[in-house]
Amino acid sequence: MKPRHQFYLDPPIQEELDRLCREPGTTRSAIVNAALRSYFAAKGASELERMFRMRLERMNECLDRLERNQHVTIESLALFIRYELGITPPLPANEQAMAQSLGRDRFQHFLEQVSL
Repeated sequence: MKPRHQFYLDPPIQEELDRLCREPGTTRSAIVNAALRSYFAAKGASELERMFRMRLERMNECLDRLERNQHVTIESLALFIRYELGITPPLPANEQAMAQSLGRDRFQHFLEQVSL
């Protein structure tokens, strides 16, 4: 047997409840049960949100720092490449083939080191 409850409602709420009860197949108990179930579910959701909000904010701060560091790294690499290209003199035509071969070998070695 379900426990019986006695409580008071404000007049506008009581009028809305009476209006809803006029529909066939609905009872005051069913409407109040559904309303309380919905209220408790929303409370539970906000409680869960409150519990995880701080953790999510910390994770967001970490991701922001990582993004900033990535931008700094990319900009540093771009500046280094511009500097190297600016100070490196062009090679004579007869040495270019050998330098390209050496560059390919060095780049392959670099790729092997990075992929470890």
